[in-house]
Amino acid sequence: MSIKEYERLTRLEDAYRGERAKAAEAEGYLSEAETKEFIEASLRVGA
Repeated sequence: MSIKEYERLTRLEDAYRGERAKAAEAEGYLSEAETKEFIEASLRVGA
């Protein structure tokens, strides 16, 4: 793979990840209680 192709693919990946991050941010954030519940549920599954 040429350096130009690598750079092109890296730019595409960066743009894709940026759009995914924007979409995730638009969905909002978990509250403290929701975060605690998620962590506790994850720990129960792993136990």
